[in-house]
Amino acid sequence: MSAADGHGWQAAVAMGRNLYGRAVTILGGTSEIQRNILARAMLGI
Repeated sequence: MSAADGHGWQAAVAMGRNLYGRAVTILGGTSEIQRNILARAMLGI
């Protein structure tokens, strides 16, 4: 797809959704890691 055929915006939207989906999974993992770090610090492990 190219911008010349008028559908370039669809490719841009698809790419944005893909990148956002990846970011959400990274954010989820980050908060889980932070909880684990806090729990270990509180338990003295």
